Amino acid sequence: MLDEFLAEGPTAEELERIKITTYGDTVRMLESLYLRAMMLAGGTIGEGNPGQFELDQAAFDAVQAEDVLVAVNQWLGRPNYRLTVVPQTRYAAGPDGADRSGLPPMGPESELVLPPVREGRLSNGIRVLHARRDGTPTVDMVMAFDAGGAADQGLKPGLQGFTVGLMDDGTTTLTGQEFTQAQEMLGARMYAWADSDTTSFSVSALTRALDDTVDLWSDYIRDPAFRDADLERERGMAVSGVQQALSDPTSIAGRVFTYLMFGADHAYGAPLAGRADVIRSYRREDLTAFHQRFIRPDNAVIFAAGDAEFDVLMATLEASFGDWTAPAAPRGETTIAGVADQTAPRVVLVDRPGSVQSVIRVGHVTPNGLDPRNFDLDVLNGILGGGFTSRLNMNLREEKGWTYGAGSNVSDALGPQVFSVSTSVQTDRTADALSEIARELNEIGGVRPPSGEELDLYRRGQVLTLSDRFETNNAMVGYLSYVTRFEHPYEWITTLPDRYAALTPEIVGAAASMLHPDAMTWVIVGDLTRIEAGVRALGLGEVEVWDAEGNRLR
Repeated sequence: MLDEFLAEGPTAEELERIKITTYGDTVRMLESLYLRAMMLAGGTIGEGNPGQFELDQAAFDAVQAEDVLVAVNQWLGRPNYRLTVVPQTRYAAGPDGADRSGLPPMGPESELVLPPVREGRLSNGIRVLHARRDGTPTVDMVMAFDAGGAADQGLKPGLQGFTVGLMDDGTTTLTGQEFTQAQEMLGARMYAWADSDTTSFSVSALTRALDDTVDLWSDYIRDPAFRDADLERERGMAVSGVQQALSDPTSIAGRVFTYLMFGADHAYGAPLAGRADVIRSYRREDLTAFHQRFIRPDNAVIFAAGDAEFDVLMATLEASFGDWTAPAAPRGETTIAGVADQTAPRVVLVDRPGSVQSVIRVGHVTPNGLDPRNFDLDVLNGILGGGFTSRLNMNLREEKGWTYGAGSNVSDALGPQVFSVSTSVQTDRTADALSEIARELNEIGGVRPPSGEELDLYRRGQVLTLSDRFETNNAMVGYLSYVTRFEHPYEWITTLPDRYAALTPEIVGAAASMLHPDAMTWVIVGDLTRIEAGVRALGLGEVEVWDAEGNRLR
């Protein structure tokens, strides 16, 4: 292949595809203040011209196939080219006049101003929300469907993720390779993902290619091929992934913990055993049935942000999606049941002989994502384990040095959420780490409630970064999706500074009543010959030993 490239160089199509992709990458980099500063600084230091990146882009655009052929033979042909780098005298450090004796003073807090949002519907009823943002010639969009992991309930476990993943392998008119090449020729990016409640298909389009990109996006969403050859290839990879996961302690801990939270039959749960057999049972009819039930216009919302007028965007979306009608099959529904409160602690150990670390998961189910108490709980979690300077990380990592990091989290879900502590610690400190986690969980709701200093640090970290969260169109789309999912008003984020300012240590401390240190689930994956006795001696709760597929061994 290299000899062929040395002889012939790139084709015109290959060169054009690379130019378009590079242009798209550069444009998207300009959305970030940090990357803009890097580009300006790089040009200033290297060439004395802060706008050098524009000259570099123009030079790149002017490259011809013959230029590439000459360069590739010069650098990759024989005899091999040897490059020796020696210091140059053209650059020298000079005085910058900066005061390095201390940090510069904080500037004034910048007010977060959201762009106006317009809303409309396509002729087939699909709701569209669009935030117009100038600055970079791109438009980012997400088509979100009421599905997510919860859509697997009553179906073959894991079907949602497998179906959505296989959609990347092409449409009825394009193979997977052709689909990827089509994106590159448009400078577009398309991908899909899912959370517990939502399945989303994302696109980032260059404004100059918006119509063609939306056409391709429509083909991707509406007409997946689900070819047998692709299905078999993805099936083999998925089965291999399951087998690898059964030996990965982090994966084992996560899956066992989720199983203990929700069981096999809850919409947010999944069985532990037999996953490979389930994947082997997937048929094309399963995938097409899922697509017809959930990936359909009467189950969709489009969120958009970027450099396009609302009417222009609506016309483009109408041309590509307006004739999409729901299939005759009934629309899929998700049922998110509550979960009974845990009343007693439980400890599950999973053996991984020879492991040099123990993976730890601790937690329990908390109220659903629409509960108004979640704001206070999130702040409490931020102090306990939600950041680098939180209690758990400062204790286990900075003070003790037993782990690379420790933290806690409250999951995002419309139904029952989960509070969890996560870390991996050196094996000989497993019992000590568990003891410290238990102490931190008890103290934050008892003898050492949140302090004013901790609350102020967390508050500043949240408020001072609010305006940075919307640098990109993709971030704006994510926000539109978030407030819609959790039934917040569009202006919700602009109210947060006042809400944080109104908090007191007493208010945040009261949220600790939502945590129950005496009724936690503890999952530890590690070398039981070295850790089991120590864990049992802590008296955290009744101890069970499972294998990685949920079978109780003792």
